[in-house]
Amino acid sequence: KYSLKKKEFQYDPAVGSYPEASQRLLKPEDVENMMKEDLEFMRNEIFARHGFCFKKKHLRQQFENEDWYVPNTVDIKGHLTEIEKKNLEMIKRYEKYAEEYRDEYGR
Repeated sequence: KYSLKKKEFQYDPAVGSYPEASQRLLKPEDVENMMKEDLEFMRNEIFARHGFCFKKKHLRQQFENEDWYVPNTVDIKGHLTEIEKKNLEMIKRYEKYAEEYRDEYGR
């Protein structure tokens, strides 16, 4: 006999590997030496905290293993905080930088 209970979505800025990306403005030193893959994970974790339903399989699989992740919607733009919006911009800039210059710095 099985009992299934629906998990309710609840936004929690304190969960995940990089909760600071939803809690405070990131400083350049927080992200400047990170690998592109880690920056991508940090960026997408912000979306996951809001219950974003990922289309890309590798992202879906990464977050489905997290107890706190409850896919809820495909449109979270209206739910992002100002801190998260600014951090997303910074993370994207550093992702681009990491992709372009990683070989010069031994990454």
